[in-house]
Amino acid sequence: MLGVILAAQTLWRVLAATLVLGATLSSCDLPGWLQEGTSPAPPPSEAPSAAPEPDAPTQSGAAQVAVYMGWRNVSGVESFSDWLGTPVWAHDFLDHRQGWEAVADPRAQLEAWERWVTQSDDPRLVLSVPLLIDAAAGDHSGGAAGAYDQHFERLARALVDHGLENTVIRLGWEFNGNTFPWQVQPQQISDYKRFWSRVVGVMRAVPGAEFQFDWCPNITLDATGLPFAELYPGDDVVDIIGLGFYDYYWGHPKATPEARWAWLRDVDNGLADHRNFAARRNKPTSFPEYGLWEQGTSTGGGGDDPYFIQQLAAWIDAGNVAYHGYNNVDATADHRLDSYPEGREAYLEAFGG
Repeated sequence: MLGVILAAQTLWRVLAATLVLGATLSSCDLPGWLQEGTSPAPPPSEAPSAAPEPDAPTQSGAAQVAVYMGWRNVSGVESFSDWLGTPVWAHDFLDHRQGWEAVADPRAQLEAWERWVTQSDDPRLVLSVPLLIDAAAGDHSGGAAGAYDQHFERLARALVDHGLENTVIRLGWEFNGNTFPWQVQPQQISDYKRFWSRVVGVMRAVPGAEFQFDWCPNITLDATGLPFAELYPGDDVVDIIGLGFYDYYWGHPKATPEARWAWLRDVDNGLADHRNFAARRNKPTSFPEYGLWEQGTSTGGGGDDPYFIQQLAAWIDAGNVAYHGYNNVDATADHRLDSYPEGREAYLEAFGG
């Protein structure tokens, strides 16, 4: 890769890792980074070529809508559901920066979602759970040896105790990037797989647990530089194969909507690779975190881009997608649908009840 592109990519990653990710908190005072996690993907060396024909999906049909409105923002989720005219699942994050106690016993969040599940139609929580905290950054070998088992067991018991036993656990999301302390280096892959498997086993063993585990890399090869197959921890410990992405074409701010979508679809570890990999594993897919991205930066966001929403809706309809979660917050970029009138209308048309 050209030195200029590498320098720009490195600068972006440093900025993305340190920016506060949100302003749509509820009345709490937890840090706003929780608004999102997905870092933009690195630029390819050239524009994508025509897509290969994807493998046939294992099934099709309506996928469940989810939304992230900010940390424990129950009222925001309820308002979004009312606007959309259909029940939605809620997405929330635990904060790795606050230490293991915030991961093992997120009481305020669980109490809020416990009230929500007792009052909502067909409710379900999607919870992004850190695999490591800042103080233990990179310690996949320790995790594989059981050093952190007690924290995940406590979290599992807390979820069950609060009536959230069927939560979708998005464990250690975006591990192939370099934003979070559970980033996986190529030489750590074996430890990472054992660590992931150990955590899943610990949480599943808690009486009453009915969790599903969503394995969710970033789109593209990203910092780890490896395809899905070399990172995957195994069918026995993965229920759903997710993918995180936004409406951008990194390094191409003047790209057309069609070019951005073609890149997201065709890039290595892109949408087509994701669908095909999951189909070969006979696993449903998900898009737990996606959204529109503002224009005007080297990230190459599309701004008010109804084409992205329309194409994604068609992609979801044609695939075996369990759920998809819009990241409806103003964070590293402004993803809020209210900021994009045409995109908002396209989303309502595609997913509204």
